[in-house]
Parts: sequence; structure tokens; C-alpha cells
Amino acid sequence: MDRSPDAAHAPAPQTSPTTPRRHPDAGDTACPPRSAAATARYASSTAPRATDLQAITQDKINSTYGAARTLATDIGGDPAAAPGADGRLHVFFPGSDSALRHTRSTDLRYEEYAQPSSPGGLIQATPSPALDGSGHLVVAVKGASGTPYTIQQKSENSTSFDDYVPRSTGVTSRPAAVTDAAGRVQIFYRGSEARPRGPDRATTTSPSRARSASAARPSAGPRPHPGRTTG
Repeated sequence: MDRSPDAAHAPAPQTSPTTPRRHPDAGDTACPPRSAAATARYASSTAPRATDLQAITQDKINSTYGAARTLATDIGGDPAAAPGADGRLHVFFPGSDSALRHTRSTDLRYEEYAQPSSPGGLIQATPSPALDGSGHLVVAVKGASGTPYTIQQKSENSTSFDDYVPRSTGVTSRPAAVTDAAGRVQIFYRGSEARPRGPDRATTTSPSRARSASAARPSAGPRPHPGRTTG
């Protein structure tokens, strides 16, 4: 996972044991000094790990950013985020077991996030979410054997998703999903012959197309899974 070298290796600020410290939210109220041993223990327990999902938020528009917050642990790859229909942010990432994981902001300030859950499926690259014209999030992922799949929210602002649907073949890169001016999701990826490909009928989804694909699937039977073949 990409991490800023400056942020990852910056030395901890030196604080004299006899110098009163001030909590950033405490105004002019001084905190009692912390011993050198306590300072070392605190730095060790709060240092971000390579498997932590972290986020920083602007204090206000066109301003500085606040301190990093850990949203999840044991992630296995890079995150990708997109706003839902109500403006809450949804974050998707592979877990340490390569399963797709999902969390979203829960409060009106968009700074608190729910415990991550998994819509299912094993993925081989960073997922790519996009909000379509019907208000549903569509997530494009690379599954086994270079097959691109999509999943879609069951309803606006839902935490439940439809089954995976294969959309094409021969993907050798992370898919990139984006919503066009017509509200359709287009998915871009590198093909098996190392030539960039744009969207085609197999990789362009719209609300009506997604609903038709969902309706055509049987209501019972094994759940399509991008990381394994069901028989």
C-alpha cells in the first residue's frame, strides 16, 4: 500500500518531561507532562501499520488537514472511495485475505465510519466504485483469470449488494470505473494484449442494463464469486 515516506519515517516530536504539553483540543489548558517511557509506549501503540486503512480530512475547504485516523486494519491492498447518493463516502479495499471489503461514513460530518463488512468475492486488484445515474454505487473489480466483474447496491444508500456479474474477459490491470454525462458507468482497463481498451457493450452498465442482468439471474443457486468457479 502506498504510504508517504515523510509521514511514515518522520521522527516523533521531542517533548521534555518537565515541559507542560497542551492537548490540541484543550485550548489554553495545559496537560501534565508525560514521562519519556510513557511517550515511547504511546508512539508505539499509535503508529500506523502497513495494514491499516487511514484517512485525513480537511479542517475546512482549501485548508489544512487534521490528524490521520485509522478506519480499518488488516487490509491487503489500496483503497478506493466514492460518494453515495446521500453524500456519505463509501470506501472499498481488499482485505488481507483478498476478499472485497466495504465501509462507509456514518455521521453528518463524514468522519466516523462503520465496521468494515464484505460483499463477498476474492479480488486481484484495487476495486473501482462509481455512482450511476440511478443513485446506485457500482463497483468494478478484477476477479480470477482476468475477468472483470461488477456488483451494484441493491438500493440507494444500501449496504447490501447484488451478486457479481462478469462483464468481459482478458483484463490485465485494475479496472477504472467512471460515470458519464448520461449517468452510465463506463469501465476502462488494459486488455490481455497490453492495449488500452475503452468501454464496450460488455463493460458499460446503466441502471436499466444492471436491473435486466439481475432479473435474468436465477433467484436460487450458488452466488457468483470472482475468486472461484462454482459448479
